[in-house]
Amino acid sequence: MEADYGDGNGVCFPYDVLVAILRRLPTRALAESRLVCRAWRAIVDVHDLLLPHYFPAHAFPGIFVNKIGCDSYSAFFGPQGRRRATAAADGPAFLRPVFRHSWSIVRHSCNGFLLLQNHRDYYVCNPATVRCSAPLPNPSLPPTRRAGSMFLAFDPAVSLHYEVFFFQEEVPPPVPEPPTWVDLEQPCFPRLFGEEQLSEDEQYDSIDMVSPPEQPQVVGADVPKEKSVPFTVYSSRTGRWENREFAPGRCALYDMVATSPSGYGETVWSSEYWRESLYMHFHNSVIVILRPSNGTYDMVELPGEPCDAQEFCSLPTKSVLASYERGIHYVAINQLHLQVWMLTESIGAQLGWTLSHEVSLTPHCHMVEPLAIQPRVTWGVVESSEDELVSLFEDGNYGERICNEEYCEDNITDDESYDDDEEEEDEAEELGSRCSSSDEDNFIDVVEGAAPLGLPAWGGRCQIMGLHPHKHAIILLLMREVVAYHFDTSRLQYLGEEYELIKDSMQPACCAYGSFPYRPCYVDALPARKSSLPS
Repeated sequence: MEADYGDGNGVCFPYDVLVAILRRLPTRALAESRLVCRAWRAIVDVHDLLLPHYFPAHAFPGIFVNKIGCDSYSAFFGPQGRRRATAAADGPAFLRPVFRHSWSIVRHSCNGFLLLQNHRDYYVCNPATVRCSAPLPNPSLPPTRRAGSMFLAFDPAVSLHYEVFFFQEEVPPPVPEPPTWVDLEQPCFPRLFGEEQLSEDEQYDSIDMVSPPEQPQVVGADVPKEKSVPFTVYSSRTGRWENREFAPGRCALYDMVATSPSGYGETVWSSEYWRESLYMHFHNSVIVILRPSNGTYDMVELPGEPCDAQEFCSLPTKSVLASYERGIHYVAINQLHLQVWMLTESIGAQLGWTLSHEVSLTPHCHMVEPLAIQPRVTWGVVESSEDELVSLFEDGNYGERICNEEYCEDNITDDESYDDDEEEEDEAEELGSRCSSSDEDNFIDVVEGAAPLGLPAWGGRCQIMGLHPHKHAIILLLMREVVAYHFDTSRLQYLGEEYELIKDSMQPACCAYGSFPYRPCYVDALPARKSSLPS
């Protein structure tokens, strides 16, 4: 009978029938079905069946932005007039700020979770459900290492736990100071007035100097030595930090990772977590791919021109970005010339880049400055009064921790869980429709005659703010306007003014230097109950 009704691989129905059945399951039942066997897990993952349950459809409430030279360290930039004036239980909490931007910055963002820094403390926050972890414990570093960048890794379709990766940079060895003594008996003075210069041998004969010791010759010293890369990783599963060593993979050279940038630039410019791997954009125009599942790292060189030195406190013009549905992309802008590459991995595990889009934004620039339309919906800093602000950092007010893989079965019954799933899915659908109304407004069409105008006389500033969470588009700071460029139609969509972001400036040198387009994750690791945070 098994041969008649099953294929021996866990699939007892026709493939398309099983996919249709799984697609109709509520969140909790679908997540449990994913744990039945490898075949069912593959079906759920390949068809992204859990994706609609975790991320509200078409929800794009705004962008978290870090600032410098302003009264507040960060801000939430989104459509105006959509602020909720009620408690979080009455509707979607992510439509209003949930932490005090005056003294908090966003260090990283991943699939709806934020890694926040408040003074010297670090938190993991989910604004959509108004939950926040307790302060992360301080990691311990070896004496030969110093603190580097921090990255958040979370994918609810893979695991209900998150991890924080702490990159350890090597402390450069101290440079020996040159001797300050002078041999008064045999002083050495440079020969002046065009006198004949002594040869090198004559200089050593005439001056009793101690030559440096000869360095031993090492066989193969010109070949970079492969080494492991150390990380300090925090896991919400264990609640503690641990040191991990990542060995070189198929294509990795340790010297490319260990090279420090010149000046005060960051070693790692940005990072993205996608499909259980962490993609880190290093300063020397390479991508280091960290694979935590097998403890290795790979490497691929970026396409196009080498990356220039990173500007201090500024949005990037070259960045590695991730789309949950479309994968890893590399975006480069040079004088309004936009190029987008997509990272590909062949069956033979070879990494490469494919140019997916290329366009000149010069005509669009002339339509933005001055603005050629009358906006119907404008974006600005979404503010909240003190009585509405949800404080996530008060002592004793942290939300419940992320539920474990058993989905909090000890605390709820099956009937309660399915009722909560249906209620959350209804709310998620409402969130998507409420946030997407501005996605169809403020499109700017390029008129005839704009293309031959060339670069504007005042220059063409264009910087990257991130990919649109669910549309095939990229958010840019073009001139002094925040816009969305849609790849499929090559149309520009106006969002708001840069001035709205920095209008609380305290000095002339003020700007935004970090941005994170926010895709809310409304199902907070499949919780059974909402945590009770003060409002």
